[in-house]
Amino acid sequence: MRDALTYYTSSIHYLKAVINGTHRHDLKGQQVQEITQEQKDFAHDKIEKILQSIKTKKQHKNKSFS
Repeated sequence: MRDALTYYTSSIHYLKAVINGTHRHDLKGQQVQEITQEQKDFAHDKIEKILQSIKTKKQHKNKSFS
């Protein structure tokens, strides 16, 4: 279960939802917790790291084929 949650909460889709959202929701769709600016900043930083990692891998792949 932990691995599944880690996978889901590390996805760009989820992180964008945190950045753009105002509240977290439970399984019934009820608002349960306000998303803080600190949490939004963390999600933004995590997206930047993911995108940078993707860019680095693409650059490395392109150099391998050259």
